[in-house]
Amino acid sequence: MTQTPSPQTQAVVDEMRKYEPRAMITQAPVVWEHAEGHRVVDADGRSYLDFSSGIIVANVGHAHPHLVAALQGMLDQKLLHSYLYATRIRTRLARKLVEATAPNLTKACLLSTGTESIEAAMKISRLHGMSVHSRKSVLVSHTDNYHGRTMGAQMLSSNMKSKNWISNLDPDIVHLPFPYEDRGEEAVHRDLAALADGGVDLDRIAAFFLESYQGVHGPTFYPKAYVQALRRWADDHDALLVFDDIQAGFGRTGKLLCYEHYDVQASLVCCGKGLSGCLPISAVLGPAELLDLPEEGEMTSTHSGNPMCCAAALATLEILEKENLVEESARRGGIIEERFEAIAAKHPDRVAKISGRGMVYSIYFVDPSTGEPDVAMGSRITERAIDNGLMLYLTHCDMVKLTPPLSMPDDALREGLDVLARTVDECVAERAIRRGS
Repeated sequence: MTQTPSPQTQAVVDEMRKYEPRAMITQAPVVWEHAEGHRVVDADGRSYLDFSSGIIVANVGHAHPHLVAALQGMLDQKLLHSYLYATRIRTRLARKLVEATAPNLTKACLLSTGTESIEAAMKISRLHGMSVHSRKSVLVSHTDNYHGRTMGAQMLSSNMKSKNWISNLDPDIVHLPFPYEDRGEEAVHRDLAALADGGVDLDRIAAFFLESYQGVHGPTFYPKAYVQALRRWADDHDALLVFDDIQAGFGRTGKLLCYEHYDVQASLVCCGKGLSGCLPISAVLGPAELLDLPEEGEMTSTHSGNPMCCAAALATLEILEKENLVEESARRGGIIEERFEAIAAKHPDRVAKISGRGMVYSIYFVDPSTGEPDVAMGSRITERAIDNGLMLYLTHCDMVKLTPPLSMPDDALREGLDVLARTVDECVAERAIRRGS
């Protein structure tokens, strides 16, 4: 960051670095002290407009009164943990999830984290495949997809560097090229044929796993025609189509669940992050015939259906519905897109592209002297924006990513976009001065 952290902040950051692994320390040195609505206050009392939502968790804003009241109710009830025993709050949440989503999603498996939901979906997919044929166990993802940090999820992801610690990669996890340019049936059949030429028996494919939008260097959406063609192929070959909606779900893109943009039926949907608005909870949604495949005791989790987490999730769904935040996300996305287009028009040699829907947008920067992605500029603008009172998170890529709470008022959203526009101007001018010196 440009600003020197205060001694108080530096002391906390230094202690964090002393007692926590470096892999966990990836963001600017800001100590969060308080977060409410669309504002974050640091340990020095400085207020920030939050355009991060705590990395796409606080979709309904921080500490929403209805959410806080729900958590306080569980505290007053003195019910903080229940393992797999039934609770009213757990059953209310499961019913709400089923009622709020597509008719074919008739059950909800409650878990703790997004990556845990991916692992569960992998297991269900293979159990289903093996019920069709004993060797139907191949799982297919796409290049540049990211599905989590656990071993199975990392193998399903395509970043080879992130899984170089895994001694034996699962040979039944394979990847198709992401369809950045190709748009439909032809691409699906061509790329599957390439898998077959590489030795994959297509009849052994149990499931396709798609990030509803690619998040790490995105949002990047699949072409609708491609997903629909993949759905048809899966239907014709007894395979599942699984959507990873962990980052993209619960109103973020202007739909309750992002996969709805593709107008297809999901076999399974993995959810997390914005589901609770604050606490760790995830879910796999699917039809009973799939979610009931594991035998009793074969797919449990210590903190599954934790009462506090369930209360937070149920309250979040109620807020999304009562305040029309899904629709508001779609509308407010237009405000972001309009401002990003203005930034791109002002700096056409610096902005490579913009991408987004609803309340998730990224603006990508390029080095005009080389035409290459400008990672340094993306990081510089993010850090300077934080200095200027706009809370973002470092992507360590050539982009700046905005994921404000869906509840952020229009005036606050425009104020934050003004800060970002000024920050881009500052950083572009500084880079020009350095190059000219």
